[in-house]
Amino acid sequence: YEYSLMPKRLALHLCIALSLLGWLLQTDWGRSLRLVSSSLLLPLFCLIGAALLSTPATTHHLDTLVELTYQLALIALTLVAANALPLKRLRPLLWTNAAAGLVVALLGILQYHDLAPVAIPTNGHPSATFGYRNFAAMYLICAIPLAGLLFLTSRAPSGLLLSGISTLLMGVYLVYTRTRGAWLGIAAALFVVGGLALLHPRLRTPFLKALRSKFNRPKNILLLGCLALFILLAPLPARFRDTGLQRFDEKKVGIVSTVASIRQQEGRGRLAMWRHTLDLIRDQPLLGVGPGSWKRAYPPYDQSSCTKKKMKRGAKGDPTWMKLGPQGRKTKFFATNRTYRQMTRVKGKRRYYKLSKVYV
Repeated sequence: YEYSLMPKRLALHLCIALSLLGWLLQTDWGRSLRLVSSSLLLPLFCLIGAALLSTPATTHHLDTLVELTYQLALIALTLVAANALPLKRLRPLLWTNAAAGLVVALLGILQYHDLAPVAIPTNGHPSATFGYRNFAAMYLICAIPLAGLLFLTSRAPSGLLLSGISTLLMGVYLVYTRTRGAWLGIAAALFVVGGLALLHPRLRTPFLKALRSKFNRPKNILLLGCLALFILLAPLPARFRDTGLQRFDEKKVGIVSTVASIRQQEGRGRLAMWRHTLDLIRDQPLLGVGPGSWKRAYPPYDQSSCTKKKMKRGAKGDPTWMKLGPQGRKTKFFATNRTYRQMTRVKGKRRYYKLSKVYV
């Protein structure tokens, strides 16, 4: 997925760097800098502190550098947004979000119905410009609430139409991605936020009062029309053809089958993968294996739950290095001393594996 993610990350980092520069200029290069007090700052700094402390445990320094850069960039974006973005400037961002979401949703819906005017490389349709539909769903569950907020706060017809259509099409596109985790995530988030607002004595009255004041007859008609279109468009079957590894299977043919598959026990080996990851955590309980290094540290723990080739047990008489193939050739896992020490810790747990060539 690097062909899709890396350019987007580069663009994101450049934009964050420009916003940091603007913030520094606004505060006279930090001389008049005053951070907004927030209960979120301490958890954020603890998160990045733990990531930095776990860096020496990594087995791949480039992966760790990329992951740390990404985390630091997002924390910087949080600080800039909290300190340099007044509420009066929030509305242009909501408009931008709704317009961008509308374009992305249109492209994804056209791909779903095999009507897209351009062929964009993808690992799994319908992905719009994200390279894979799950990544598109991750974007949608963040953009949909913001478009809904613009709909609630808009009074002008232009704002209502843009936010209403954008929210509608992004919701339809989210259904088309068949991404069950995103469905559960946005449903749980809306349920928790709505539940807290209704159950908290100090929030209930102003919350309900604000909702009543934001709705009028034209907005209600538009809302009902969007709901009717959503009910009409969401169940339509996919028309694109995909024979790749990440194609829709029989569990994701329709909405009902996709929802029903959530309750299946194994979930394509994910539950087993999570259980085996607990073994990895027990071997590295304090600081883990370093940011971005899970994908390289996990394979010896997999036991063929997610991999196509089974990882067999090696000879107990010579467990100090992993074996590959009938001749017992040493693998490239031990290009660094750090990797060797990590694999010998697996030996201490009495797990002796022979790795297939897929992991070289």
